[in-house]
Amino acid sequence: MDAAGAGTGNGTSVDVWYCNGGSNQQWTRN
Repeated sequence: MDAAGAGTGNGTSVDVWYCNGGSNQQWTRN
């Protein structure tokens, strides 16, 4: 999973993408 355009805001689209360890692929859940 990857946040499109390295977005971090609410409503950012999510894409299926290869793992690259980028900050837009690090998820938290609360």
